[in-house]
Amino acid sequence: MSGLVPSTPKSTIFFCNVPDHVRLDILNIMPIVEGSLPVKYLGVPLIASRFIFKDCKVLVEKMEGRITNWKNKMLSFVGRLQLIGSVLSVLYIYWASVFILPKRVIADLEAKMRGFLWSQGAVSQGKAKVSWKSVCLPKHEGGLGIRRIGDMNTALMSHHIWSILSKRKSLWVDWIYSYKLSNCHFWESDAALGPPSRHNKWVFLDSLHMVSRAQIGFWTVPGTEYKPQRPNQVQFHPGTGYG
Repeated sequence: MSGLVPSTPKSTIFFCNVPDHVRLDILNIMPIVEGSLPVKYLGVPLIASRFIFKDCKVLVEKMEGRITNWKNKMLSFVGRLQLIGSVLSVLYIYWASVFILPKRVIADLEAKMRGFLWSQGAVSQGKAKVSWKSVCLPKHEGGLGIRRIGDMNTALMSHHIWSILSKRKSLWVDWIYSYKLSNCHFWESDAALGPPSRHNKWVFLDSLHMVSRAQIGFWTVPGTEYKPQRPNQVQFHPGTGYG
């Protein structure tokens, strides 16, 4: 025996098709609280469907909570900009790397960042002096270097496409090739599977439908010149991971 014991504060119990009296008896015996679906992992709800606003509400509330703690501290413009770049722009990274965020969530998050940047005390005060699009330009182009959440979401999700093409050692990639790409090529799988349905909305199809929005390029040989190509011009060579 390893001697390990479950952590009661971190444990939850779930019931399915269990009579109420049986459920209550179990809860009275076990010192574990009853959990509710969806289950969360690293703060992200584990669901089979595409995210909607209510699934990401906790992310919006988390950013709002951070801003509320700062808004009465008389921060300078430079100080607010630093907090946006080092704290607020990091809150959504993990979420954006596993699911496509709803447009409403992206708009709400950027609205809170924009309001905090131009605020004078309360977030509701202050008026934007420059368009958000200009603010998010790189510094060498005259912007402040804040990254657009939608662009980051696209870049992070496109990484899954590269993982599939390069056959990265991953249980998820192995599952993709076994169950989704067993009879077709990656670039043909969108036509084979059809558009996302109510029962088939998840990161794989999200990545496929992002191909048309993302400019993806591949190296022909490791270390050689980078040559951007459209997805329909790329030919994947099994075993090499390169187009």
